[in-house]
Amino acid sequence: MYLFQIAGLARKVHDNTTLGEQFTIMAETSNDVIGDQHALVCRVPTRWNSEKDCIDSHVNLRPVVESLTGNSANKLGAFKLSDDQWKLAIELKDVLVVGLHSNLFHSQDH
Repeated sequence: MYLFQIAGLARKVHDNTTLGEQFTIMAETSNDVIGDQHALVCRVPTRWNSEKDCIDSHVNLRPVVESLTGNSANKLGAFKLSDDQWKLAIELKDVLVVGLHSNLFHSQDH
């Protein structure tokens, strides 16, 4: 279920200009964001690694995501992850990195 929440929030933020601008401002001003990413990556079903990118951005921007989904005025509570779901997302992020490297290695000419 949590993958739908992650992908759903990214789509919602991208499709709503006000939310998108609010999210970007929050990400740019947050000291707790991992890396220099300021936007959630949307899942693209036809792109083989988009789930990884979507989960990566969600985890890296966790403080902003939690702030946005915890604000009842935004009505985004359905996208809020529990502590266990965050743990799974972080684990999945690490597993998908291994899969990405393996896939890239095997797709190269040897």
